[in-house]
Amino acid sequence: MQISYISIAKFVVSEMDVSPIDLCVIRTGTLCLCAYLVSRYNGCRPISDIRSEQWGLVVTRALFGAAAYGSMVLAVGNVSILVFTILLNTAPFWTALLGYYAIGEVLS
Repeated sequence: MQISYISIAKFVVSEMDVSPIDLCVIRTGTLCLCAYLVSRYNGCRPISDIRSEQWGLVVTRALFGAAAYGSMVLAVGNVSILVFTILLNTAPFWTALLGYYAIGEVLS
């Protein structure tokens, strides 16, 4: 599923000349609308149920998520799908290495 989504993103960015930012905005807006509708269907109030002290975390998570997706779309547009897939599937290895060298986390 992930590979086909990457292929579609690469096609849209490189062949159809859609800006990666536009693709990110469309994806983020669609996901927000779907999440809101599912929450309302289940009887939740997604905006008012968030406590005031949690809004900073929610906004920070949203910004980092959008930046990560934007980086992914830019990467897909600039490298081959083969290289991108290899990097994507070796993410746990890179995370362990960065955790060890950046913050000294011990590998178990």
